[in-house]
Amino acid sequence: MSDGLRIVREMHGDRVCYIQLVSGEQKVSWLWLIEYRMRVGGAMVSMGGIAGVGTDEKHRKLGYATRVLNDSLDYMREKGFHTAGLFGIRDFYERWDYSQGIPNYSLTVQTASLDRVEATPTVRPFEKSDGSRIAKMFNANNEGRTCCIYRNEKTWDEFEHATMWGIEAEAWVVLDQGEIVGYAVVDRKDDRTKVAEVGYRSRRDMPAVAASLRDRARKHGHDSIRFIIPPDHPFTIYLNRFGCVAETEFVRTGDGMFRIIHLLPTFEAIMGDLERRLSLSPLRAWSGTFDVTTDLGVVRVTGIKGALTVASADKPKSPTLAITQNRLTQLMLGYYDIDDLTTFDNVDAPDILLPILRVLFPRGLPFMWWSDRF
Repeated sequence: MSDGLRIVREMHGDRVCYIQLVSGEQKVSWLWLIEYRMRVGGAMVSMGGIAGVGTDEKHRKLGYATRVLNDSLDYMREKGFHTAGLFGIRDFYERWDYSQGIPNYSLTVQTASLDRVEATPTVRPFEKSDGSRIAKMFNANNEGRTCCIYRNEKTWDEFEHATMWGIEAEAWVVLDQGEIVGYAVVDRKDDRTKVAEVGYRSRRDMPAVAASLRDRARKHGHDSIRFIIPPDHPFTIYLNRFGCVAETEFVRTGDGMFRIIHLLPTFEAIMGDLERRLSLSPLRAWSGTFDVTTDLGVVRVTGIKGALTVASADKPKSPTLAITQNRLTQLMLGYYDIDDLTTFDNVDAPDILLPILRVLFPRGLPFMWWSDRF
């Protein structure tokens, strides 16, 4: 660069790239980019997680963060990522076409109400050697949960934090005759029992997990337990019988934000799950064609008696869903459905497409457990 600044990409293993803007020998702005596998319904896409974006205090407001963020998009395009995500500050990342993808959920249960749980759990602290079994349990529990991270069952071995970056995780496993049947992760704080994650071998093991949390809250004198968990999660449904308060917050800007990097490969990755959704609907034998035109290009979806294919297209044909990339991302994640999105100025869907789009892209409750947030 003519101003003496240069981008440096530094690999840390196979999954992590540290992108820096450097002046001489001094780094002036930086970010971490971590490769994940993320669920979209029953499908899996590659996702670049942007973390630790920062600029040296002396060099702020000079556009340096813009350069490293621009390079992060270049890197992901070069490497063939399907999508990108981050947990961002307000009114900033929209300029890179990131949009909201995860609402904020919480569930509060009174500790005393869990006295009705008829279980006396045996627990011990989580150990790194438990990692493979916990990752396998986690993946089974969260199959089909959009925005959930897939954990490598061979290498995963720790909860990096609890319900916020910088808050240490207190984790334990629940045992039945020496076998792990569940686990829980809370903030390692004496002033609250705030739950970052729960898991279980089967629904029959939920009472023991709930009782372990009750016992932890009682030990510290806490009147209530707060979970960061979506309202349709099976553990939430189990807790409904004891009385609880579920809250969902949709933010205007910031927090969990996502975007598509490569249009056609992303559609190819989710096409099997779209076909599954179609097979479970009254439109299971659908035949037809429609185009999706975005600022990333055009793809053509074709159905023949319920079998779906997707291909790139030079230009759209009627009928066409005209939608910006950021709104398409929200449609894909289930943050909005097509009826919601047609109320935005940058989305146009002809009435003839609405029935099939409702089936392929239903509204959902996307969620990423705090332990996996970057």
